[in-house]
Amino acid sequence: MKRLQHALIGLAFIAPICFSQFATAEIVLQQALGISFPESPAYDQGHLLNASVGYSVDDWSYHLGYIHLGEFELNNSTLDAIIISRGPYLEIIKSFKTNTVDFEFGFGLSQIDSKAKLERNTVGSNKDSVPFLEFYAAKNISSLFGIRGGVSYYSDVSGNDITAVGFGLRFSFE
Repeated sequence: MKRLQHALIGLAFIAPICFSQFATAEIVLQQALGISFPESPAYDQGHLLNASVGYSVDDWSYHLGYIHLGEFELNNSTLDAIIISRGPYLEIIKSFKTNTVDFEFGFGLSQIDSKAKLERNTVGSNKDSVPFLEFYAAKNISSLFGIRGGVSYYSDVSGNDITAVGFGLRFSFE
């Protein structure tokens, strides 16, 4: 089943390159900074950092990136306990273009490495394949530069769902 999943993900990223001669294509670099909110009230919010490179064909984009979901501190504790969650991801994005703003819906799969630390010592770690969804609004300032902001939802990161809000920049090269 894992091989089939990897083959389908690979096909989803290779197909647009094969058909790019029939459509407008561009390379996209984007990054976002923001805040991430774990579902559990036992942890404080974290700081989001997201960077990706993608290939766009018409209204579809395919991205390879890295996400740092945050360092989540344990609330109401005298201990210095945190969970750090981060890792690479693959994402497919569908854009709906309007005259003023583009709306982007994305879904993907990330390989999140979570580490639990107590008093700065790693006491446990876990790797999860985490599905996620995104909704972003993007505004092109010029043909090469744009801004974007939106919400991401990561399902079951070490037993905790995480919602993240991020804002960032996008650079396009045709």
